[in-house]
Amino acid sequence: MCLPYPEASIRWFFLNAMITLLETMQKDRLVVAHVNYGLRAQAEDEEQLVHRYCKLHQIPIETKHWHEVEGETTSEKSLRDFRYDFFRTVTKKHEADYLVLAHHQDDQMETVLMKWSRGSTLEGLSGMKEKRFVKELDILRPFLSYEKKELYQEAKNMTFPI
Repeated sequence: MCLPYPEASIRWFFLNAMITLLETMQKDRLVVAHVNYGLRAQAEDEEQLVHRYCKLHQIPIETKHWHEVEGETTSEKSLRDFRYDFFRTVTKKHEADYLVLAHHQDDQMETVLMKWSRGSTLEGLSGMKEKRFVKELDILRPFLSYEKKELYQEAKNMTFPI
């Protein structure tokens, strides 16, 4: 079965990869933290897919919804702060050792271009790191060396029991 939305396919692939890696180690330590900004038409459907996946694999899931505040401007920074505050809360609650994110090369390129357009220094143009400690979060990004199209292709080759 092909998932209806490309982003959902990558999420599914990412979750499968994490389960495969942790199966022999500590699958019971895996917790999914899902943020739904509600900014795209398919956001609710994707959230339901992630919930079904977690239920199928008996993985705890924490979800948080973004709600725009009337009169306030929504920015990339406000969404990022919202997301990482939530991740910090979830990692503390579940005593997680790491926050593992599904950022890929396309995200990396977007980050570097955004920083460049804002006049960042050369050091600031280095982009995201595969491993980084920031504000109480030990962050891992295992897919930074993969292009989005590679992840889509891998996800297309998988079956999704939902």
